[in-house]
Amino acid sequence: MAGISPEQGPPLWGPMAFFCTAPLFVVAAGLALAPDPNALSARWWPQALLATHLGTLGFAGSVMLGALYQMLPVVASSPVPAPRLSHVVNAALLAGTAALAWGLARHERAALLVGGALLALAFVLFVVPIAWALWRAPARTATVIGMRISLMGLAVVVTLGILMTLGRAGVGTSFGARSLFYLHVTFGGALWIGGLIAAVSWQVLPMFYLCEEASTATRVTTLAGLVLSGIALGALLLANVATAWVYAVAAAPAMLAVWLVHPLSSLRALRRRRRRRADESLRFWMLGLCCGPLCLVAAVASAISEDPRWPVLLGFTALWGWAGLIMHGMLTRIVPFLVWFHRYASLVGKQPVPAMKQLLPARHVRVALVAHGVSLLAGWVAIAASTHVSPWLSGAFGAALVVTGGALASEIARVVRHVGREPCDSASHEARAGQTRG
Repeated sequence: MAGISPEQGPPLWGPMAFFCTAPLFVVAAGLALAPDPNALSARWWPQALLATHLGTLGFAGSVMLGALYQMLPVVASSPVPAPRLSHVVNAALLAGTAALAWGLARHERAALLVGGALLALAFVLFVVPIAWALWRAPARTATVIGMRISLMGLAVVVTLGILMTLGRAGVGTSFGARSLFYLHVTFGGALWIGGLIAAVSWQVLPMFYLCEEASTATRVTTLAGLVLSGIALGALLLANVATAWVYAVAAAPAMLAVWLVHPLSSLRALRRRRRRRADESLRFWMLGLCCGPLCLVAAVASAISEDPRWPVLLGFTALWGWAGLIMHGMLTRIVPFLVWFHRYASLVGKQPVPAMKQLLPARHVRVALVAHGVSLLAGWVAIAASTHVSPWLSGAFGAALVVTGGALASEIARVVRHVGREPCDSASHEARAGQTRG
């Protein structure tokens, strides 16, 4: 935990803008999937492509970009240059994701090109300042190294995604579409998302849950797996190989690292934590970590089975189970912490201020946890029954996603409202609310 300096973080609304827009994409994905019983039958189905990119670019992308803007100055002691560019990045990400998703679902060339251009702008304006801050960071911790690996994975994912978008819009590329797809998925899931989740967790879990830090062996093993897969996948990129199992073998070290080594070591640390009482945000983390090995099983099944449901199950479990639960849980702790720190920390000892846990009462987090769990179970059932899924089942799954997105938005809104509230009024309001509940 050495080197943690919250006061070095960016202005509140830099990362917070990303966190506030993330739930919108979950709601949009639910609305898109609800009326289409075939949406989960195959990964190439238009509505499946739409929902996938709303989840990866919209929800996960917003959370991860916001997390990097916030965490990098704090854990690496390296401020991100031009922090106000984050608002341009957020707007371009929001509009670009919407345009790309619409273009994928409707096969509209103009929407694909507009979405690709906006997303290229967003990620260039994001990657360049973040890379500059990372490479000049004085800290050389495993978290910083993991962030560097993750950022390189993001750069590759975005480049491949732009090439695939151009190809889908009718602009020829020199790479095979299948090769681009395999690389896009493996770099995105294992290095970009997996690398950042591991890197951030090494700071967040000890900080918020008072558990032991990850061992040196765990960190080295995880980082080594990411590096080995990055090198192997880079070689396949140059070779333009189009065989699925080759990419599975190349991605195996990273998948073992982020879906087995990291979850098991993190769960072990959380079970041994000094604070024995489990709160709802911790349950998000534990459920998400438990989904890691399930992703590994689904990945193996996808590589050896011809059943089209396995790749869909893998993508859904990885995005909404493993990454989605962890990111949702992280937001329930980081958002209250940021608002409390920026709004009340300087007033402690001078006037009454609410406790951080009062900004987001446990009952609200509990409702969101149940909603997220129900949506995950509904998705698994819908995928398993995708060969003859009924409209009511797809509707129930879509509705569960909408409810989960709404619950997350409500959680964030409840916390953010404290930004404009007078400290004394806020403290007395929360105290009265606690007495009423008592």
